[in-house]
Amino acid sequence: MRIRFSNILFPDHIALHLEANTLPTALQTLLNLLKGDLRISDFARFESAILNSNPPAVSNNYTCIIIAHCRLEFLHQLVMAAGRPINPFPIPNSPQPLRLLFIAGIPLTLNNEYLRIVGAIARICSDPNSLSELLSSKTPYEFIQTLDSHLDLV
Repeated sequence: MRIRFSNILFPDHIALHLEANTLPTALQTLLNLLKGDLRISDFARFESAILNSNPPAVSNNYTCIIIAHCRLEFLHQLVMAAGRPINPFPIPNSPQPLRLLFIAGIPLTLNNEYLRIVGAIARICSDPNSLSELLSSKTPYEFIQTLDSHLDLV
């Protein structure tokens, strides 16, 4: 299976103007975008898994991103949400403020895709040009297109 973010990250699951100043608030805001998604058969357990995932911050000289993810049996397909805080906020143990937040839910049956998705996001965001495009995307469609366009480069 070839990853295309456009197949798993939908425009209405992207918050380009995320109003949050803490990680729990940001995660909850993105989770709220996924409520009612038919790919998640037990939203309460999915929500709990993400909120308790204690996702590490991935930071470098210019930014910090977080990829909160889980693998669960009650996910029918890959599911994602993404957010870009209006005002990047500090994250413990990161020298840079949070600029991008991703949530990924992966069904247990998709072993390889789990690593591919998380790895692809990390590699795309570690490239200054790709990151700049994501941070300047004006619409959710442009954000998704940017992720997909850089897949061939990772």
